[in-house]
Amino acid sequence: MCRKPFEIIKHGYTIEELKTMRNRIEDNYSRGILTAVLLRIQGYNNKYIASDIQKSLQTVITYLKNWNKLGLKSLIDNRGGSESSFTAEMKQDLIVTLNTSTPNKYDLIGNNWTTPLLAQYIYQEYGVLYSDETIRRILKNENYTFKRAQPKPTKANTLEKEAFKKNDNPSRYCRRCF
Repeated sequence: MCRKPFEIIKHGYTIEELKTMRNRIEDNYSRGILTAVLLRIQGYNNKYIASDIQKSLQTVITYLKNWNKLGLKSLIDNRGGSESSFTAEMKQDLIVTLNTSTPNKYDLIGNNWTTPLLAQYIYQEYGVLYSDETIRRILKNENYTFKRAQPKPTKANTLEKEAFKKNDNPSRYCRRCF
């Protein structure tokens, strides 16, 4: 025996009013909810509704339960996302600081700006802590690129440098330069 499907509450609207409301709404999320509600009122099962609006069965059930509980408030899209707390003023200050000064000027240890140092700078100036990755993405959106630090061969031992250049002791993984 199968479970009895739950009834849809119309919340005082007629089918025609719901259809005109669905046709006037431009948001795909809200239109999908109203379409699911209308099809359910007309007697279609949840599997048919899911295939018709191209959503999963669980999504359709969630749409219908939220409609019964909240009515028109269920049409509001609360699926997430947030506004960035990184303001345009902070971004402009970050770019000016990056182009005109060094970390030493702000009592940070380093001669060149890195994303951790820029994150510390933002924390010092504005009291808001951002991750290195957030700073990197902001700079990337502003078309800034960076190069990762490379070891400096000038600091190596002179004998080791000469041995490397001449390739005196080749290994089986290193071919000899001729």
